[in-house]
Amino acid sequence: MANLAVREERAAAAAASHNARAALMEEHGERGTRWFHRQADEPAAGAQEPITHLKVPGQPAPVALTGPGTRNTVSAAAAAMYSSTSPTGLFRVQPVCTASQQRPGLAAQGAPQLASLLAQFSLVDPWASKRGGAKGYTHPATPKPATPARLDRWYVSATTAPWVVDVARTYGAPGDHNGVLLTLSLPDLPHAHREQWRFPTYLLFHPSLRLELEQRLEAHVAANPVTSTGDGACTQWEADKFFLREAATSIHRRHARQTRDGLHGVVLAADAAAALADRPGASAAQRQAAAMANLAVREERAAAAAASHNARAALMEEHGERGTRWFHRQADEPAAGVQEPITHLKVPGHPAPVALTGPGTRNTVSAAAAAMYSSTSPTGLFRVQPVCTASQQQLLAAIDRKVPADLQAAAEGSGDGALSDAELMAALAGSANGKAPGSDGVPYEVYKVFWALLGPRLCAAAAAAFAAAADAHDGGEMAAALPASWREGIITLIYKGKSLDRAELASYRPITLLNCDSKMVSKAVSARLQPALDAVVDELQTAFITGRWIGDNALYLQGLIEWMRLDVGADGTPRQGGALYFLDIEKAYDRVHRQWLYASAEGLGFGPRMLRWIRLLTANGSARVCVNGMLSDAFPVLNGLPQGSTASPPLWVIQMQPLTSFLRRQVEQGALRTPLLPSGEQAPPAAHHADDTTLTARDPAVDGPVLMAAVQLFCRASNARVHPDKSKAMGLGRFAHLTGPCPHTGVPFTTGAVTHLGVPLSWDSDVAAADLFTRRARGMAFVARLWAALSLTLVGRVHIAKQVLAAKLAYHFSFLNPSPAHPWPS
Repeated sequence: MANLAVREERAAAAAASHNARAALMEEHGERGTRWFHRQADEPAAGAQEPITHLKVPGQPAPVALTGPGTRNTVSAAAAAMYSSTSPTGLFRVQPVCTASQQRPGLAAQGAPQLASLLAQFSLVDPWASKRGGAKGYTHPATPKPATPARLDRWYVSATTAPWVVDVARTYGAPGDHNGVLLTLSLPDLPHAHREQWRFPTYLLFHPSLRLELEQRLEAHVAANPVTSTGDGACTQWEADKFFLREAATSIHRRHARQTRDGLHGVVLAADAAAALADRPGASAAQRQAAAMANLAVREERAAAAAASHNARAALMEEHGERGTRWFHRQADEPAAGVQEPITHLKVPGHPAPVALTGPGTRNTVSAAAAAMYSSTSPTGLFRVQPVCTASQQQLLAAIDRKVPADLQAAAEGSGDGALSDAELMAALAGSANGKAPGSDGVPYEVYKVFWALLGPRLCAAAAAAFAAAADAHDGGEMAAALPASWREGIITLIYKGKSLDRAELASYRPITLLNCDSKMVSKAVSARLQPALDAVVDELQTAFITGRWIGDNALYLQGLIEWMRLDVGADGTPRQGGALYFLDIEKAYDRVHRQWLYASAEGLGFGPRMLRWIRLLTANGSARVCVNGMLSDAFPVLNGLPQGSTASPPLWVIQMQPLTSFLRRQVEQGALRTPLLPSGEQAPPAAHHADDTTLTARDPAVDGPVLMAAVQLFCRASNARVHPDKSKAMGLGRFAHLTGPCPHTGVPFTTGAVTHLGVPLSWDSDVAAADLFTRRARGMAFVARLWAALSLTLVGRVHIAKQVLAAKLAYHFSFLNPSPAHPWPS
């Protein structure tokens, strides 16, 4: 019975322990608490190995910490190491030199030595020259009248002294010292002020400010009904956006002023109190008042910091630890998205790059931009160059797939072909937040919040532009039908890297920012195109057509390479040969000749209303280049597909299809041969993903020139330009050994892996996979370190592991398998 009593007592203790743990789990479990995250620690986590011996002065060997003398051993070792009375103690008092110490009441002590030091390093104190001899004490808190001093100061070199604009005290810093703010204006600093207006998106998430803006919009809409005649709807739409800009700017400035005034008032009070405390003979009360004013500044800034913290906490509650843009940007590097300013630009007529400083900067930027991009410049990227109509007709004659009647009718749209409110709403719903707006500064978020007010008016403007374009005959007349703000783009420059000359505009990728309202219209038109494009465009064009996948392109090429490796005779030699040509199409979208695009769309069988929409979306326009925030003068853009338009990708597919059709016909007629597939059919001669084009030939010497002739035919028809020497080729089967420039095509062959759509294509897939996943692992480790710096709950860490880290591998796992023989780096 006694044994049973012991067992029951232990069971009761275990139950109490279990209940206590259950209570802890209820309070702290399965959320981002310290207690919960320690549940998966190793059993010995935090445990320290016991100390078995200690070295003690006077003992030749470490003394074991066992037996009755253990306390004496520990005490002797501790006193020798730490005691203030020990000659080796960490906390012993050591002598110092008092001759060089500052003595109270002698503020000028050491002045000669300081002056000598400043002269030795050519340093000057800018306070006197900028403050007219004012004392400017930075240590005013002491109650003793004789002790305030300017203890906190800047010294600058004599060469940088002219850069100093101002030196001023700042208030509210922790402690009893004021800070000193030094303001510099560096010489030859490029213009770095953004001239383009942007809608202050925080207004959309501030309840009272959003309500005020909404009420102003409602009043404006009620007072200005949309007219349905002529170009009135387009003019009204421009007036609506202007009103939106003025209203948002007014509310934003008032709110910013109110927020700023609170801190500004206490800073002014602190400045006034400090001025009184600085005067000779200032009373203790005046000095105390200065200290209290300084404390008020600190408290005001603390309140602002708390508000900022609360706002961030609200953002985390709304957008955190899930697949939102805001959350995924938390681990960005501090300089992510920041581009080094352009300090000089090469301008025609100048022997050397011109510095982007001074009053002539806009002229310099404008001259460089016009020479590089303008359609009226003889070297402009968007200039209209002559094309060969005979080459166009030859390619168009090869088109063998026409848009079926039912899909043509669907692309034409209902009624008069104008876009419906539902189509524009769907386009808006499919547009991501956080995208940079165009020249009007209005992002997608504004339309999503105020669609009920703005949507019908945008729909009316788009319908009016489409109706007005019915009688237009050229790009200029088409442009006249559009709202004015839809005709201009802002070109932003993305540096290409590779140590290219930063003073050359050609070293930057031009991205055209168009207004979000016009991009919604483009997206809606693109959606109408999709079913028809799927019917007429070859299956191996895997880009920008709904339902097609980029991976089909890469998998096809992988399969072709593997088939050619396996297709061998009894003696192990390849039965056939082949070659893949990976083309480099220069400035692909920017060089598209618009008349060729229209001819291609008509040749594929699109109806007159869709052709009108295509012509309207590619009407004559203008652009400005943004350099360091400064906008160049506008220049005409009469050619190309803007990189930034949601319609450009499917339009690129349209103008490429005649080349694919022509190559297929060449194969059918026997003029071009490609490798034989296991079925006995010839391989498709072309595979595309947007402008990534891969062509296939059986014999580089015989079929290679036929391919290149077809490519040159396309270039003459479309204004495209292909660089054979920048393209790459891979030999297959009997030609797998080829390397170096091909004498028949000019395209260099390589025996190494060719990266296509992010996938390394190679004869040895194991080696390619090992190299790829080693690089992927390093990238994942780098990203993991960025996220590790953030305090995330278990839910957040799981999300990052799946959606960020694992996602970096998901695409490549579709094509290559990591091999255990090539372990990843840890």
